[in-house]
Amino acid sequence: MSKSVDTSFIPDLPKAGPLSEYRKRAKFDWKDLKLIFEEEQTLKTKYRVWKLLEEDPLFAKSKTSLPTNELKRLAAMQMNHMAKLNLVPDE
Repeated sequence: MSKSVDTSFIPDLPKAGPLSEYRKRAKFDWKDLKLIFEEEQTLKTKYRVWKLLEEDPLFAKSKTSLPTNELKRLAAMQMNHMAKLNLVPDE
């Protein structure tokens, strides 16, 4: 596959891990393959949303088990915050 498509916006996979040996043996560029299955704009939106949510403390994983009422309150706060972020671009 030719390298005419820009894949620089796709983050690299971890260098170390249980699959790293198999990734080194691959004879194809997984980023090009990813763009075959998903449109570029869709992927850019996904990565932008994931980055925003990872950096936002409201979406951080709780260190303790929360009671049901607190989980419901947190979910409502997260939903309202996501609506304010306007994450999906207009088509």
